[in-house]
This record gives sequence, C-alpha cells and structure tokens, in this order.
Amino acid sequence: KIWKDETDIDDTHILYFGKKDNFWEMGETGPCGPCSEIHIDLGVEHCSKKNQKNHQCQVNGNCGRFIELWNLVFIQFYRDEKGELHKLKDRFVDTGAGFERIVSLLQNRDSNNYLATKFQAKSQKFVSHLADNYTSDLFLPIIEQISEMSNKDYSFNNGVSHRVISDHIRALAFSIADGVMPSNEGRGYVIRRILRRADWYGRLIGLTNPFLYKLVDTLIQIMGDQYYELKEMKKHIELVIKSEEERFNITLDRGLRKFQDLTVGLHSGDIISGKNVFALYDTYGFPVDLTRIMADRQGLEIDEQGFQKEMALQRERCRKSAKFQICSDDFLAGKDIEWTVYFPCEKTEFVGYEQVKADTYIAKYSIDNQDNVRIVLCQTPFYAESGGQVSDTGKIYNQECSIEIQDVQKQGDLYIHFGKLKKGEINSEKMIAEIDESRRKNIARNHTATHLLHSALRKVLGEHVHQKGSLVKPDGFRFDFTHFQQMSKQEIALTEEIVNQKIRENLPISVHIEELDKARKDGAIALFNEKYADKVRVVTIKDFSNELCGGTHLNATGEIGIFLILSEESVAFNVRRIEAITGEQAYKIVQNIREILQEFQYRMRTPQDKLIEKIDKLLLANKRMHQQLERMKLNSATNTLDKLFNQARVINGVKIISGEVKVSSNNELRKIADALRNKLDSGIGLLGAKINDKVSLICLVTDDLVDKYNAGKLVREVAKIVQGSGGGKASLAMAGGKDISKLSTALEHIHSCIKYK
Repeated sequence: KIWKDETDIDDTHILYFGKKDNFWEMGETGPCGPCSEIHIDLGVEHCSKKNQKNHQCQVNGNCGRFIELWNLVFIQFYRDEKGELHKLKDRFVDTGAGFERIVSLLQNRDSNNYLATKFQAKSQKFVSHLADNYTSDLFLPIIEQISEMSNKDYSFNNGVSHRVISDHIRALAFSIADGVMPSNEGRGYVIRRILRRADWYGRLIGLTNPFLYKLVDTLIQIMGDQYYELKEMKKHIELVIKSEEERFNITLDRGLRKFQDLTVGLHSGDIISGKNVFALYDTYGFPVDLTRIMADRQGLEIDEQGFQKEMALQRERCRKSAKFQICSDDFLAGKDIEWTVYFPCEKTEFVGYEQVKADTYIAKYSIDNQDNVRIVLCQTPFYAESGGQVSDTGKIYNQECSIEIQDVQKQGDLYIHFGKLKKGEINSEKMIAEIDESRRKNIARNHTATHLLHSALRKVLGEHVHQKGSLVKPDGFRFDFTHFQQMSKQEIALTEEIVNQKIRENLPISVHIEELDKARKDGAIALFNEKYADKVRVVTIKDFSNELCGGTHLNATGEIGIFLILSEESVAFNVRRIEAITGEQAYKIVQNIREILQEFQYRMRTPQDKLIEKIDKLLLANKRMHQQLERMKLNSATNTLDKLFNQARVINGVKIISGEVKVSSNNELRKIADALRNKLDSGIGLLGAKINDKVSLICLVTDDLVDKYNAGKLVREVAKIVQGSGGGKASLAMAGGKDISKLSTALEHIHSCIKYK
C-alpha cells in the first residue's frame, strides 16, 4: 500500500507474495516479520532459461533475470519455541541491502564477456548471464591473486574455489580484526570451519601450502581505507591465519589417511556411513562437501541423512553442556527489590576522574535485614568496574549514617554501590562519597603499567600483539595478549626493562576527549570487542603509548615506581598472559628477594657474585655422591644375585632364580634384572622388593624359553598372592602388590608355576 500510495512506481511493478517469499525469520525462534523486497529487472538477456520451452521470467522465479537488491523487514513479532507469534513491544524496520550486489550492478559487469577479456580464456564457454558479484572490484583483485598463485584462470562455471576463497578470506579477516580467534567453541569454532573450508578449496586448485594469509594484503588494499581496523591489525590477521593453516595442513593430512582407512573394502556405489562422515567433519575439520568430493572420486556416496542425524545429536549435546552466564541485570538494577526513592535519577554523574571525594545525594537505595545495601547516587567519585579495572571502595556518609562501599557496578547509566550500613539510618540529606584514595592510586599504577606493557610488547614481539583482556587490581594485574609462542627469558627481560625505563623517564600522561574516527586515524589503539561511542577518551603517554581507555591513570609514569613481571603463560590458542606487579607490591618482592640472597650469602659464606658458581659446585658434588651411592647399591644387589644363583633350582629342565633384593626404586629393580639377564644363559628369574611399603616384582625369561614361558603371565600369577597385578612382554614384565608379608610366599610360588606348566 505504501509503495502504491506514496511513490510513483508503476502499479504493475508492485506484486504481492505470501509467507513463503515475504516473511523473514532468523531461525526457528526469535524476532521475525513480513518483508517488502526490491527486485531489479536485468533484462531478458540475463534469463538463464530462455531456451527452455514454456519458461516465463518472473519475480521470485528461478532464472537470472529478476534479482533481489534490497529487503525491508518489518520486525514486529517474536516466534517462541512452540512456533507461536507474539507481538514485540518495540518494533523496527531492518533494512537489508546487498552491498556487493549493488556494486556489481553499478559497475555493470556480467561474467559473460568481462571474464573472457580479463583472463583471455577465449575457448572457455561462459554459462552465467547473471550480474556476478565476484566480477566487481570488491572481489576481482583477490580472485586475480588466487589465479596467479594457483595458475588456474577464473571462470564462472569453473571458479567455485576462487569464489569460496575470496568470500571466506573477507569473513576471516574481519572476524579476526574484531577479536575472534580460531578455537573449538563458539564463534571461534565458526571461523575455524570457514578457514578450513577455504583451505580445502585451495587444495582443489593445487594450493597445498598455506596461502590464505597472502590474500590479506590484497583485501586491505580494497577495503582498508574504509575499515581501518584491517590496516591496524594486518600483521596479526596474517599471523593468525597462517598459524591456523599450518595446523590444519597437519590435520588434513591425517584426515586424508583416515578417509582412506574408512573406505578400505568399499566398492563403487557403496555408501560411507553418516557416522564416519561426521567423524571426519568433527575430528578432522572436513566439510561435508570435501568428503563428498573425495567419495565421488572413488565412485562412492555418503549418507547425508545419517550425517545430519549425527549433527543434530551433536547440537543437542552442545545445547545441554552449554555454559550460560546468568545475566545479573535484574540483580544489579534491583528488580524485585523494594527501593526507597529520594530523587528521580536516570543517570549517575561520574566525577571520579577529577575528585576522590564529592558531595552528593542518594537517588534511591535498598537495604535488607542484614544491613546490606544497594545505593544509587546522583553524583559519584566511585569508579564502577569496567574495562578490566576493578571498582573503587570507600564510604558514603553524613552525620546521621555511615555506609562502607565494597563494590560498584554500572547498570545502564546508573552506578549501583554495594555495601554495608555501619551506623545510623540512611537518609535523604546531603552525603559525602569518599573513595579509598590509596587503593585507587595503586589501581592507577597498575592500569598505567598495562599501557606501558602493551607498547613494550609490540616493540619486542611485533605489532601483531594486541590486548585481549586484562584484570587490573590494587595488588597487581594480568594482561592477555595475542602472540604465537612462549616468550623467551630474554624477551621477558627486555620487555620489563623497557617498561622500567619509561617509568624512570617520568613521562607525562595526558587525557583528552575526541571523535572516534580522528582518534583511530591518529593511531590510538582500541581494544578487541570493545564498543565505543562517537566520542572517546584517549590516554596518551608521551611519545610511547596512545590508547582509547576509560580507566583511571596517573599523572606521570614515575609514580608507578617499579614494574616486575611475575609470570608469562598460555591461556588459549595464540593468547598469552602476563601477570605483573608495581609500586609497593613490587618493592616488597624486591625486598624479599634481597633478604633471601643475603641469607644465602650468610649460610654459604660466599659473596653474591659467586653464589651461582657455589650452587653449581654443590649440585655437581651432590650428583656425584648420588651416583656413587647408586653404584654401591648395585654392587650390593649384584652380590645378592651371586647368592641367588647358588640357590637356583632346576624344574622341568629350566633354571629358576628367585629371591628378594634390597632396592629403593623400581628403576633400581630393573637394573638388577638386567644384570641377572646378563649372567643367566638360559632360565627364568623372579626378583621381588619392598618399596615404600608395597611389593614390586619383576620377572624375566631368556630368549630361548619365550615360546614356552611368558613373563607377563607368570608375574600376574605370582602377584595375586600379594594382592596385586601386572603384566608386560613375554621376555620381561613387572607387577605390584599391597601385602608385603606375603612376598617370600610369592617368590616361592614361581616354582609351582613352572612345575605345573
């Protein structure tokens, strides 16, 4: 009706379609609504079925003449799990226009003549008459590079690999720039699958080595001016993709071998089970179309229905095991809690950048029977937890009451202060809100240190380093960042030295507000996954660091005092974590280390610069002493072997050596067994020992007897007597047991085992 009444569009061009074509849904559940689509008539020459008898071109038909250009979705319903529609309280129009489609139409490139000219493929018959998105300048430079790398010219009907790769590299680059990392869950799992699918399609055109990462530069040349995060993250994107490609190539080779194992014995026309197709997909990252292609090459088929069944079971398992974080909005906002309202307030004014103590009023509060309170202030100096920085603590008070504040959280534009009423009664009079200034200063030391650390890491490791997260507390901080291997001792030392050098230089720290676009163009670093307003707060450490940040900071780097890295470790694939301390905490560590060194010097009667040398000498002497002790034990045990040889018995023509030896470990027991084998030309040996209040047994059979006697079976039989079990090879086996009182009985039992064999 709107198209007809409000526009001059020809009435014959306004068509009505039913739910099948004009009702948009994002899935089985969720927001949805009717839609109004805008189609464009490309002309009869673009009909891909004009040679078919009785074919008629029409909108929502099945030829290429009419294509959808734009879709207006009127989001006004919500479909629940039962399939029922409910009207939404807030409704809106979702405008969906295909950017690539529009560019393709504006550039008026169809794939018929353009590609033949571009790639000189004169003998190639082009079957597509559609306006081809992939011949626009959004894709074509990437496709040209793929053609050069693979030596395979692109055409519409033989260019599936080119199109898949050029599409997927865009999805990968943008996702990684937004902070997504390949992983085995969530969105990281999605981009891992995308990358592996692109990698496989590369193999189909001969690209067997990592190649996707080489396309990133071309993509940035196309889109980097508009999406500057691509330029900023170029090195990072390339390294992530290359690393993942290298990992997948190993997995792919293993998967190809697995495919061969699964298809052994199958003949042309046979079907690969859905369970096996799913195993290739789930374990080795094989897209179904990859398995289908490989199967087709061998004349095989795949059970796609069975695969879908396995996928459904997997989704159900994931759904049941999914970890959902309970939203604390209701708790924070105090829903279902009785609030006492003094002043209507829609937004708390934060004055904590300038003040540590402020006059204010309580807008509303809630208190339980244990004097736990939630308070919303009209103005507050308390920093609410955000951006990895913990909240301030302190107190809110006047002459009538005092409230100790332990935590502050943001809910929308309100700051909710959590604490405990210490005295008096809460009232509507003017209050003083005062933070713990010393604690705030320690937090600021650590937060400013994260900025120094970030810049230092980029200088030491490379510009691919980007912050992935942090936790800034008064007693230290942790800093997560992208990197692809463990830092060396030298890299850690150099990073620590650079930060401390910048602290000694006492660089000034400035804060200003500016437009987001300008800040980014000026080189300010933004955090992964962080959403920014049009105007942002920029924290600059002179000539060294420039970041978007809403946290609290120092006035100059010298106020940090000392910076120490405590640890560096992996927390996820390609994500490392540094834990560090500053200021008073770092000074305490230094003091503690100095006291330990002084104690070492005193006890060893050695100056500090000779301590390492002295320790090395002590360790070497200790090692030699242990070696000598081992030799003495072995010599003693060898003497025991001589006695056991004198007590040997022959049963059924087999010499049997059996007895207890004194050792302190299974390793020593094995060495004595080796000595026994060297002395025994032919026969069976059984040695037992009491080690740590348990029984250890070892049985050996010489090579000439292994066809008749099995050491594993013999030692298992003997071990039953000492309430144990064991096993091993036919020539040598070990066992353990609990009952040390029965050791001699067990050692004697070997004779019965041979006698009645």
